[in-house]
Amino acid sequence: MVVAATDMKVGRLLWETNLAVPPAGAPVVDSTGRMLTVANANGFVFRFDEPAIRSRVQDEPLKARSVPSDIKPLSGSVDVGTGQAAFFAPGSEQILLYDPTVANGAPQWVELPSPLACTPTPFAGGLVVPLRIGQVFFLNPADGKPLTAPFQPMLAPRSEIEYRPAGVDVADRHFVITDGQERVYFIGLVDEPQPHLEALAEGKVSPMRIVSPVAVLGDIAAAAADGGSLVCYRLPGLEAAGDVRLTGDAVWGPYVVGDQALLSTADGHLVAVSSKGEIAWNVSLEHGDLSGPPLEAGSEFILAYRKGIVERRAMSDGALTAQHDVEQPLAAGPVRFLRRLVLTADDGTLLVVDQP
Repeated sequence: MVVAATDMKVGRLLWETNLAVPPAGAPVVDSTGRMLTVANANGFVFRFDEPAIRSRVQDEPLKARSVPSDIKPLSGSVDVGTGQAAFFAPGSEQILLYDPTVANGAPQWVELPSPLACTPTPFAGGLVVPLRIGQVFFLNPADGKPLTAPFQPMLAPRSEIEYRPAGVDVADRHFVITDGQERVYFIGLVDEPQPHLEALAEGKVSPMRIVSPVAVLGDIAAAAADGGSLVCYRLPGLEAAGDVRLTGDAVWGPYVVGDQALLSTADGHLVAVSSKGEIAWNVSLEHGDLSGPPLEAGSEFILAYRKGIVERRAMSDGALTAQHDVEQPLAAGPVRFLRRLVLTADDGTLLVVDQP
């Protein structure tokens, strides 16, 4: 929503301001600097330091470097760690990077060789960025420069790949990514003869296409497929490790929380998948669609619903242990900041609340 004032005598615009601009994902926490950073859909980045948090208003965005003339509305954010962040829109040829230690914290737009295929993934201190031309880049989150040579699968001429977000093996320098249609790749960070991303194994996508991000649990990689199933692969060889039948199509997740992965289905169920690729538990959800990834909280986890409900549930069986209604529609999942939770409303407002 844009509000403007015009000089009626000469028809000159005096000022204008944007109201209720949707956020580009959840805010990113800088624990060392005790700050929050959030971007809106228009590509403006706001930093909430102690004075801004105390005043409860921040209407001055950070001045970005090299702003593109045409910006696709941003729809996602990635926390790369230590206050670094990436803001993006799948299908865009630009990605917006923020590093509080570089150039006085000025956000930087980085031009990509082709449109972004899916959500980037933090990996080994960098950022895995899959592109529709088939290349998977490994970028420095500070300046967007390649840290290694990219991965490039064999492609037919003029074809494009709609990658699914990668699943990272946190114990090693590997990740799993799929084109969703034909191939699954187990990719490693290889140093010789020069640093590059290399496919160490390949697997076939099952007859039903993969529609979700990949979740890596120990030696199992799992992803949701059409038709209400969860397909599993054994690492590192990507051998088929069986399918898990769900009660409906997956509409959220899977997200790795602790030693299991969480996903929700179209018929309103929350499902936990164990590191063996089996269903650990299945509970009903009562408040509609979930918003953003879950937040781990010791032996529990926290969920946010789009309608404004925040829940705390047990990791062991999914049982509800506490609930709070913030009474505003939410656009992203919860993040932890200074012993409280921060939630992002649809109109760009940040809500700082106690954990339920």
